[in-house]
Amino acid sequence: NSRNAGLRNESFRGYADYMESEEFAAGAGRLVERARETRLAMMCAEQHPSRCHRRLISDWLASREIEVEHLIDMRRSEPHVLTKGAVIAAGLLTYPGGVQTDLDIG
Repeated sequence: NSRNAGLRNESFRGYADYMESEEFAAGAGRLVERARETRLAMMCAEQHPSRCHRRLISDWLASREIEVEHLIDMRRSEPHVLTKGAVIAAGLLTYPGGVQTDLDIG
């Protein structure tokens, strides 16, 4: 019974559930602390964030009013836009059912 049923991909839904944990909050908190000191980059095998868990982490950061810029390739970057269907209520980020998100694993 996930609060993130709007994420159709099981892997992304599971990660969104994990993002509600104390373990994630502790790690993300360290990321935010470090980002206050210097610029940081999160990297993954997927080029585009819509196909990667980075998108969800970026939503979490954006929900805390932290600016995120996606480096797509050497010449192109995009500002992060909150994932369609994401809801921020009382400081909690969720992807509720009934709204299909645009995360793509293709």
